[in-house]
This record gives sequence, structure tokens and C-alpha cells, in this order.
Amino acid sequence: MLPGGLTKTLLVLVAALLNLAAEPSFAGDVHLAWDECGRAGQPDHAFACNADATVHVLVSSFNAPPGFQHFVGATTELEVVANPGGLPSWWHVESGGCRSGAVSSEDAAATGFTGCANPYQGSQNLSLVHYEPGYQGNPSRARIIADLARSDDGVSLSAGTEYQANVIQIRSTRTSGGGCGGCSDGVAIVLLRVYVAHPAGSAGDDYGELTESAAPYGTWMGGTASAPQRKSTWGGLKSLYR
Repeated sequence: MLPGGLTKTLLVLVAALLNLAAEPSFAGDVHLAWDECGRAGQPDHAFACNADATVHVLVSSFNAPPGFQHFVGATTELEVVANPGGLPSWWHVESGGCRSGAVSSEDAAATGFTGCANPYQGSQNLSLVHYEPGYQGNPSRARIIADLARSDDGVSLSAGTEYQANVIQIRSTRTSGGGCGGCSDGVAIVLLRVYVAHPAGSAGDDYGELTESAAPYGTWMGGTASAPQRKSTWGGLKSLYR
């Protein structure tokens, strides 16, 4: 349990991530990979679907824009794309789903990735995750939103350097022994965008959405990605936390 004062500080910073006044878009790379960060990671992930304790790690990252002096956190929006016919029960990790709670947003400060710089070290951090099956009415899609915020006024980023954004853990709970079917079904996980933020009221920094023209994606069991659903607005993301 965190001290009350620190908990309040973390919640204020998360609120700053979710209450940006505008959403400018920066030119620059964003990446998604399994088991490592950036190009050091793998685009596809295979699993024998024979264990309940295995943890699968998916990492989003970004190339820093220029002039960013007070990075305090990042939000990554992803879309899970399954074959027509609906998400397998293995991918129903929402509250009340077959594998409820099997997806989480992790504190990147504790990771040992070498492929990217880590902008979260030296801070106690707060991570949150939102999982939404049937995204925009499509039973074959789901949305993951991962947030991570520093507990201080932030750190300066070096323009062009690739940094970790969010780390998502997918646990194998209820996989073996006939728990939840569909583990071996291929899906794609599309990185729609990454938001980076600075504290409310800090001067001289830019903030907003980082994208590239072709949305990168990772695959599970060789899945393929079709066109993603329409991306959310910041207002839509904020409404999830009210």
C-alpha cells in the first residue's frame, strides 16, 4: 500500500494524462513488440497453450519528439483483432469474462529491456489498464488502453531516442485443463496510437498523439490484422475513468 500523499500525487498525474486540452499529432515512430522493446522484440508470439502460469509481455514504445522536458507518463491504445465469429473465450479477460483480470498494465521501471531507454526509472509509478470486448459493437474485436504515470514532475527526453511507453502482461490463467478455449487461435494486436504527457501547467513542452502512417501490430499465433476500428478521441478515453 502506498502512503496517502503519494497515492494522491499519482492520481493527480494520471488525471493530467487524461485531461489534455488538445491533441496535436507528432510525426514519429511508434512500435509494438513481444518480450522486448522496439526492434529488439518479436512481431509474433507463439505459445504451446499448456500452462497456466506463463506470462506474456507486450511492449509499446515511441521515438521522442523534440523539446520534451517533463515527461510524466504515456497512454497506449491497442485493438485486438480476431477472426470473424467473435473473440475466443481465451481473450475474454474483462470483469466477468472467462479469464477475468488476465491482462494488466505493469510498472515499466522494474523491467530489464535493453532495446529502448526507460523513462520511468527513479520514480514510484501508477499503472492502469482498461479492457473492452466487443469494441464499437464488433464481437471479433476488443480494445486495450494502458496507462502509466510517474510520481514526480517528470524527466527530459532526448529527441529521436526510442523509449518504453507501456508494458502489458497477458497471463495464461485458465489455459490448460480445458479452462478457456481459443488460446491457439491467431489474433492481431494493433497499436492504434501512443499519447505522451507532461504535468498540467508546465510551460515549454509539447504533448499529444504519436502515430505513423501504417499502424504497427503484433500477432499472437500468427494472426493477421484487418483494418482497425475508428480510433477514439481523447474525450472518449477520458470518459472511461470518470
